[in-house]
Amino acid sequence: MNVVSITKNKITAQPVTQESQEPLKLRALTPFIWVALVWGVFGMVLSGLLGEQFLQSLLWMLGLWTLCVLDLVALAKTIAAGIILMSDQAPEKKSALAVQALSWGSLKMIFLGVIGLVLWKASTVPTVALLSGIGTLLIVPLVGGFWWSQKELSHA
Repeated sequence: MNVVSITKNKITAQPVTQESQEPLKLRALTPFIWVALVWGVFGMVLSGLLGEQFLQSLLWMLGLWTLCVLDLVALAKTIAAGIILMSDQAPEKKSALAVQALSWGSLKMIFLGVIGLVLWKASTVPTVALLSGIGTLLIVPLVGGFWWSQKELSHA
């Protein structure tokens, strides 16, 4: 796969390298990062204001938000490794990519298990902290994905 660059009087094609894809990855992740941060701040403010015990609510929200964000990162890395594994890119690295996809997928399942275990064992989680913390799994992909798609459509 080549990247085509057009300058003033010259058209060049260069192979895609890891370094040339870094700005693209960061541009694609920016909406998700911003949504996660804004949702985290919003959830902590909401948990602090509406929670029965201020500090306990904030800590539960921060803990659940962190687990959910880590789960979403593991999911994104699993999907990225799986897509590269299924494509024609880097045929000499197929086994390494398979191990990478398996590792990230296992880590994602561990995070889901920890979230489930926390929800099962912890009976004193404030409701607002619970809803805003676990809401991260819904809000970040939906709002971040919508924002990302709008950015991509405007660049097309």
